[in-house]
Amino acid sequence: MVRSITQEAADIASKILNARLTLKRLRRAHLCPRLTIPSANAQLDAQVAEMHELDNELQELEGQIEDVKERVKAGARDVERLRLTRPRLSGLLGFVIGR
Repeated sequence: MVRSITQEAADIASKILNARLTLKRLRRAHLCPRLTIPSANAQLDAQVAEMHELDNELQELEGQIEDVKERVKAGARDVERLRLTRPRLSGLLGFVIGR
C-alpha cells in the first residue's frame, strides 16, 4: 500500500515535470509577443476604433460612388440629347451655309 502511494506520487511528480518542460518548450517556440489581458484589451480597443474609422471611410466612398454614377448618367443623357439634336443642327447649318 505504501509502495503504491509512493509510486503514484512519483508518477504525479514526473507528469508535473513533463508538463513544466512542455510549457518551457512552448514558450521558447512562441516567444513574442505574448499578450496579457490588458494588452489584449488595448489591442482590441484599437482594432475596434480602426474598424469604425474604416467603416466611416467606406460609407463616404460609397456616397462618392453614387455621386459619380449620377454624374455619369447625366452625362450619358446629355450625350444622347446632343446625338439626337445633331442631325437637326446639321440641317440648319447646311441651310444657312447653302444660301
